[in-house]
Amino acid sequence: LSGPIPPELGRLPSLEVIELSQNKFTSRIPVTFGLLSRATGIYLSINNLSGPIPAELGNCSKVTNLELDRNELSGRIPPELGNLTDLVLLFLWNNSLEGSIPASFARCEALQFLDFSWNYLSGPLPRAVFRLPALYKFLLVGNRLSGPIPSTIGSCKSLYRLRLGKNQLSGPIPREIGCLQNLTFFDISD
Repeated sequence: LSGPIPPELGRLPSLEVIELSQNKFTSRIPVTFGLLSRATGIYLSINNLSGPIPAELGNCSKVTNLELDRNELSGRIPPELGNLTDLVLLFLWNNSLEGSIPASFARCEALQFLDFSWNYLSGPLPRAVFRLPALYKFLLVGNRLSGPIPSTIGSCKSLYRLRLGKNQLSGPIPREIGCLQNLTFFDISD
């Protein structure tokens, strides 16, 4: 399927899952998707969607899975996504997103899978995100992130996979990484 996603989809009050992945949809994500108050999953991966991620998606309070990866999305990650406190999985990888990672994600305490790889994100690694109790996979490969790896990394006890390679990080690996007893894959390759 191709063409723009009709905004009328966002006006379906009973819609719980919207799965539009692996198509050729173009244009922007409709701001009306922010009206999907019952939605638990929004899957828009592998399309040709462009423009910013609508801040209105932060109104979808029941969303647990949000997959927007492998599109042509641009602009900043809206801090309003931090309102999705039931969020378990967030995939934004392989887009053209820029700016810093919002500290508001620290409110998403159920978050387990976070992938922002292959974008143009910059600024420091977010200290608060490393305090998420359930974070299992945190992937930030191929961005423009800079500065040190924060010592708060030691608080992320359930972390299993951490990929920070292909960024502009500096400084030592913090000793607190020794607290990550579940970590099986650690990548800081250049």
